[in-house]
Amino acid sequence: MTLSDEPFDPSRRKAFLAGAGFEAMYAMYVDYCAPDPVRLSSADRRTGRFWTTHLTGLPDPDRIGGVGTALSEVASDSAYELGGQGRPDGYVVRVQVRGAVRTDLEGHDLAAGHTIQGPEQHLTQAISPGSVMRYLVVPPAKIADALRVRLGEEPRGLLHFDPEIRHQAPAAAAWLGLVNSWADPRHAQLLAQSPLALRHFEQLLIQALLDAQPHALTGALTRHTAAAPPGSMRRAMAYCEEHAHEPISVAHIAAAAGLSVRQLQRGFREHLGISPLEHLRRVRLDLVHQELLEIAAGRATGTITEIATRWGFAHLGRFSEYYRGTYGRPPSHTVRAVPA
Repeated sequence: MTLSDEPFDPSRRKAFLAGAGFEAMYAMYVDYCAPDPVRLSSADRRTGRFWTTHLTGLPDPDRIGGVGTALSEVASDSAYELGGQGRPDGYVVRVQVRGAVRTDLEGHDLAAGHTIQGPEQHLTQAISPGSVMRYLVVPPAKIADALRVRLGEEPRGLLHFDPEIRHQAPAAAAWLGLVNSWADPRHAQLLAQSPLALRHFEQLLIQALLDAQPHALTGALTRHTAAAPPGSMRRAMAYCEEHAHEPISVAHIAAAAGLSVRQLQRGFREHLGISPLEHLRRVRLDLVHQELLEIAAGRATGTITEIATRWGFAHLGRFSEYYRGTYGRPPSHTVRAVPA
């Protein structure tokens, strides 16, 4: 089975190998890394078994298999060594879930089990028996988009990350927790129900990676912290209202206002007492409220679930709490209200 045998479904896990032998595992890696060569070796190649599963991801029709940012998992009951050059169309974050890993990346010996391999970088990994590894693949275009909106200009070339993710650092540990939360089928299914929420989660992963993991532009992203002028805040608020139907991030709002992300966050705290995303949530909540009023008046049809998920509220329990806290009643009461 290859990675492009059937259309991608972001809501469904897909097992590529389930207890398969060494040759099947090798064939899968060769297919994925083509045309670049790949090395896979194991002392237990006759008896070793491998399990590989696509856990979740986002659709992208321009990429192999129609998959963009994606998370997969590989397990083995035997030790093995994997080596080769990274594909040009993906950063690969390797997260050690169980077992021991030793990594050589571009000649650097890394003891950490959590690493980032950039596009076309050479890597060799020695992985212990009984291991479980997760692989988060992020298209370079997504990293470039995130940098563009935060820097206000086109990034110059590929971004180079520090290859070793030090999980002892609080920010890195929190980011790894975010990645692993996506592996939870309940979380993945919840996000898959709302394309807007799923895109927001992708942006959260990428923006948080830029903040948590050192890289060549860390200084540039954290340089500006001056207060935001009122005119910039008005532009930010207008942008939220005009683009609430899109999967916009804090970085997009900051770029529209002509501010750095830190300036924007400080400005919202000082002027409104809330974060930019809290303001965006309030804007979307009001749009949901207006649609529910239209249903109550008999001028529109639909369900609370359909409307809430369309506006990015994937967790209906939290949506109901937000709604009740804002309007003093549950959304179901608004729908049933009799027009005066």
